[in-house]
Amino acid sequence: MNNRSLKIIFFILFFLILSIVIYGLEYQKEYKINRYMDKTAEQIQIDYNAIYKEHYNVSHAIYDAQINTDTIIDLFKDAYKSKGEKKDRIRNKLHDLLKDKYELLKRYNLKQMHFHLPNNESFLRMHRPPKYGDNLTGIRETVEYVNKNKVFIDGFEEGRIFNGYRFVYPLFDQEKNHIGSVEISFSTAALTQRLDQSFKVQSNFMVRKNVVDKKVFDSEKWNYIISPFKNFYYEKNIYTEVKNQKEFTDKTTIDQIEDNILKEKVFGIYDERYKDIVTFLPIKNPINGNMAGVLVVRQTTSYIPEQLNLYKLLLFISIILTSISLYLIYKNIVSKKELEEAIQKELEKNRNIEQQLFTQAKQAQMGEMIGNIAHQWRQPLNMISVSASNVKLKLEYGQLDNTNLEKSMDDIIHSTKFLSKTIDTFRNFIKDEKKVDKIVVQDRIDEALEIVKVTLDNRFIKLIKDIDYTQPIYTKIVVGELSQVIINILNNAKDAMDEKNIEDKWIKISLKRSKGNAVIRIEDNAGGIPKEILPKVFDPYFTTKHQSQGTGLGLYMSYDIVVNHLEGKLYAKNSRNGAVFFIEFPIID
Repeated sequence: MNNRSLKIIFFILFFLILSIVIYGLEYQKEYKINRYMDKTAEQIQIDYNAIYKEHYNVSHAIYDAQINTDTIIDLFKDAYKSKGEKKDRIRNKLHDLLKDKYELLKRYNLKQMHFHLPNNESFLRMHRPPKYGDNLTGIRETVEYVNKNKVFIDGFEEGRIFNGYRFVYPLFDQEKNHIGSVEISFSTAALTQRLDQSFKVQSNFMVRKNVVDKKVFDSEKWNYIISPFKNFYYEKNIYTEVKNQKEFTDKTTIDQIEDNILKEKVFGIYDERYKDIVTFLPIKNPINGNMAGVLVVRQTTSYIPEQLNLYKLLLFISIILTSISLYLIYKNIVSKKELEEAIQKELEKNRNIEQQLFTQAKQAQMGEMIGNIAHQWRQPLNMISVSASNVKLKLEYGQLDNTNLEKSMDDIIHSTKFLSKTIDTFRNFIKDEKKVDKIVVQDRIDEALEIVKVTLDNRFIKLIKDIDYTQPIYTKIVVGELSQVIINILNNAKDAMDEKNIEDKWIKISLKRSKGNAVIRIEDNAGGIPKEILPKVFDPYFTTKHQSQGTGLGLYMSYDIVVNHLEGKLYAKNSRNGAVFFIEFPIID
């Protein structure tokens, strides 16, 4: 082979290797960034749900303490069959009874207390008493629904004057006759301000134009301002409160974002100009299920800029190293002895890299665990806060009795016990001791399920268990490692369902005995793993959105634990529903 042909071969080889390296780096960069934004969007959804639940509980406390009382019911019960002056007297007296309490309740961000008659007529707006008598049929679906079905409903809804998070209750007299309904509402600003203060983000709120144009009195449309998105208004009082307002200006970007918003899915984008992640959370009408508004949450991130800088650095290093390596081979300046030394160094380096892989994988799992702790703690912390608020509220109005106090204290004690139990569960999982112990397999499965339970619940994933607890199965392993394996597989299934937008999501987990082995079977209904990549899913750094999570090391680490620590087998197949992972290992007596 002549020198010219050799140069051509090395030139082609150089660009082939470099192309593969660039593709791999680009894929990793995009995957990590998209994964991070998905996690951010998930956390925003959880935070929003927690704050909404707070307002839900406060509304119930207000209803029980201030509205559903003998005094108010006795006064309001004749309103729907009264006319003229008698009707006005009831309205005025009702307003006088509640006005001081209504003003006091504003510190709990109460915006509206609105009474309606059974025919959907507006009887009394505490926030605007002179405005009454208009029929809300066709405008306020929640009022229609409650008066028709005589059951409570809650959610976001646009109204004649303002939108809000509305909690609408049916009202009955002492003989259980339906006499109308009452709405307790909080402004959208109440939730966005709470979100901003609690989680250090910047929130905006957009309402669909067609909803505002259909429902709002023309005299009240000053509450909205034009947004960059043609189908949405900004909520004015929220928009003007945001300091250093950040806007999208590129029309192509705006159109792409709006197309995604109209798909009515939670999603996030990276705004490179401000180094922000922007999450868009659709808010739907509780009756018709249509999107009525969008919560827009910005938060500054250092993670994505770091990933972009790391990508540029790795790309530069790859080009240099590839060039030097091929040049040395081409010039044949490396002696046999030097080559052997280089190989030994490379083997040592590989051993170090393998250890680093496990360290990275453990760190990635720790990140997941911290997220799971946050999910687990949201509800009990919220319950403690609400119970304390209820005690304070009833104390202010002289309605606190021993029964109410005892119930609130029991709720707080129950919540603190749950928090303590959660800490114990996670402490057992993350201990770094390498001591091999005899463990009950059923217990380790339950530990893993307890850790991911809230995450699965938030994704509406049904968990189906087929586990016999009457006959414990024993094996020997480092405590926590089997749980790690199960959590990795469950996270993969969860990610696959998210990626493919599966509707009725489920995961089945079973435990059986087979010829002296325990067999854990974990199946999802996400459609399965493509045949061409099925053999590669346990390779280090092999990443697809179905088969790996975080660094792409979860299944690699799981495989090592099962094969080398449990002396078992870990493999995957496809069923007609989706992927099935099998964990097999010896049983001990």
